[in-house]
Amino acid sequence: MIRRKIKDLGKRFVTTNTLRLTHPALCRAFEKIDTILHEVAAKKGARVIGAGTRLNGREEYFVDHVHLNLAGSAALAAILGPELAGIISAETDFSWH
Repeated sequence: MIRRKIKDLGKRFVTTNTLRLTHPALCRAFEKIDTILHEVAAKKGARVIGAGTRLNGREEYFVDHVHLNLAGSAALAAILGPELAGIISAETDFSWH
């Protein structure tokens, strides 16, 4: 379904197999993407919630080298929940209640 939508948009679906990246090359690519993400966020004044550093290397959280299992999803939620709650409460005006 997703592949068809991408094709309908005139785009090409690209996977790591398509790119033929080795695992170390894929890791380097993700590190570069992470660096760029933090640079852009800093320039734009956006906040980055860095869950990756707390999940990386925790094999018990992953089905494979990328996708979270149930325990990993719970761990991610435990990281994101308090961070997002803090952002929402800091940026929301509840005075109208």
